[in-house]
Amino acid sequence: MLFRSLPVTPNGKVDRTALRAMAADAAVPAPQLAPRDAHEYQVLRVFEDTLGRRLSMTDDFFACGGHSLLALRLIASLRAECGQDVPLAWLFEHPTAEALARAIRTGPAVFSPLVALNASGAAPPLFLVHQAGGNVMAYLELARVIGSRRAVYGIQSQGVDGSADPLSDVESMAALYLSAIRRVQPHGPYLLGGHSMGGKVAYEMVRQLEAANESVAMLAIIDVPAWADETFVMPDEATALARI
Repeated sequence: MLFRSLPVTPNGKVDRTALRAMAADAAVPAPQLAPRDAHEYQVLRVFEDTLGRRLSMTDDFFACGGHSLLALRLIASLRAECGQDVPLAWLFEHPTAEALARAIRTGPAVFSPLVALNASGAAPPLFLVHQAGGNVMAYLELARVIGSRRAVYGIQSQGVDGSADPLSDVESMAALYLSAIRRVQPHGPYLLGGHSMGGKVAYEMVRQLEAANESVAMLAIIDVPAWADETFVMPDEATALARI
């Protein structure tokens, strides 16, 4: 335990009694925010049951051991407990019981393809397109590794929350996702990526951006299958699997 200065007695010696008292005070944990009503208590209880530990209203779900499978379990439990659909994206954007309880109380949100996995950072944002399942859980750990250096947005599929029918063609997906991206970053250069099916959508997004005279600094295509019924040509220059 470190202190800015040591307490001393009138004759200049270390005051051991006062020092022990200071150490005892420093060892007392700061008060934790408790639920303020039944709704907050209900949400906090689901957080605690899912993670198997005591939590404060301001504890971050992912910092406390939450991962993709536990996130899905939490969302299912919240839907059962609160009687309201809770989009998975809300947990990324509101990872504490306090913030998520407030979002649930506010009511349904307008669907957006963008899910802020990291919401801030000085470097240009990175946009990652969903896999075939439509959600962005696969990018959660990458966003955590990148940390506060740059914002990271997952792009989820329309219909993944059950509020609309999913789009059926790559061109329409790319156009919808670019519309959402350009509300966050109006102009390039853009950093895009996608895993599996998401790589094909990301490639189409680059084609549409270049047709609009926008620049793309990086296109990361990860593990994209060359399906027999399609022709997929890897671009020579725009594609990079790069350290970001």
